[in-house]
Amino acid sequence: MPMSNLSYCPLPPRDQDIYRFRSRYSINLGPIFLHGPTSPDTPNTSELETLQTTIKTTTLDTTTQKYQTHWQTCPPSTTTLLHLRDTLHYNTLHLPLSFLTLGPLFSQGTPFEGGPAQVYTRCWSAVKHFIERCHTVGIGVLLDFDLAANGVDLGASAERRALARDCVAFVVQEVRFHALGGVVGVRVSRSSEGDAGEQRRAGEMASSGLGDWEREVRMIVRAIDEFLPLHINCTSSSNSSSSGSGGTPEQWFRHCSETPLQRLEQLQIHNPDHSAPSFLLLSPDEIRTKAQQARIERPQLLREILMRAEAAEAQAASKKPKLWNSPAGRQSFVHGWDVGFSDALRFFDAAVERLLPARRTGADKIGEVDLWARRRTRDVERLEEDCRAWELGLRRGIADFDRFVGN
Repeated sequence: MPMSNLSYCPLPPRDQDIYRFRSRYSINLGPIFLHGPTSPDTPNTSELETLQTTIKTTTLDTTTQKYQTHWQTCPPSTTTLLHLRDTLHYNTLHLPLSFLTLGPLFSQGTPFEGGPAQVYTRCWSAVKHFIERCHTVGIGVLLDFDLAANGVDLGASAERRALARDCVAFVVQEVRFHALGGVVGVRVSRSSEGDAGEQRRAGEMASSGLGDWEREVRMIVRAIDEFLPLHINCTSSSNSSSSGSGGTPEQWFRHCSETPLQRLEQLQIHNPDHSAPSFLLLSPDEIRTKAQQARIERPQLLREILMRAEAAEAQAASKKPKLWNSPAGRQSFVHGWDVGFSDALRFFDAAVERLLPARRTGADKIGEVDLWARRRTRDVERLEEDCRAWELGLRRGIADFDRFVGN
């Protein structure tokens, strides 16, 4: 039975929603968790060769301890994270992962099985600890799973694609059931690091198989965490897709800056603000002022929008689809607009109103409107609403708020 409109009071966006669906300004962490400490004597040696040599010349326990120390000390310190947030205005880190990162269970059937994989037993724990540290200071983490990292192409055969599927499922389960609220999404890609000969031999079979694999992975991710943003781009011929419950264009990824952390000092010296979006540079007082003005002007904004929409529809007659086809549809548009405006406002002042774990300079805005609209319309589907008019209102409310605050 559909719910009554009178009983529908949508919950405001949670902090996890804001992390996942806000507009992102990102920096790539680099391959810290894809390998251990690199020896200056063997800069071009593969990770497998390095592990085998180190285990042979020392011991498995010594190698494991060396790698664990690397994963504990190499990631950015809290001081560096605060610098990234407050001086360079990043709100997201991209964190590359591979099957090796997830522990020995996911190395079965690969050349790393055995001693080399045992070295990575506690790597995933180090990753989760780092994600929690980022979350504490208000920085989100995009988990970037590379199918071809560490010299093993998981897209090259059906058996390896099954392993890759299990890897992605494990990561999403960890995000959902271990409350990793700082994770903003999962990206699955396929770099060119894997053995070139192996990739050529896989050829057309791998590409066609990856299409089915992508569909299966999206289905699994939806079943575990329906609204976790997912981006898959594994073949040059496949269409990029970013999804919460289905495929949408890769728009949420557009604010990514692939600047390595090693260039942090140069960025600080040459251009402290570089190309950070303007909304991330607003002071707390500016955010409060804009938010309060939006609250005051909100009723008048809605009246003006409805008047313009009705006038435009009267002039257009039947030349284009109407925003609503009945008084009930008009009311659904208004309901959607109210929710969209409220959501955008909550994103905007979340940091200064202490709705996020850390208080910081800068506002937030809804960056992935398609995914957020899908997130919201799942509730509306159970209502006595005109879903199309409601969603149009939601999108318009978000856009009108952004236009009003000027960011």
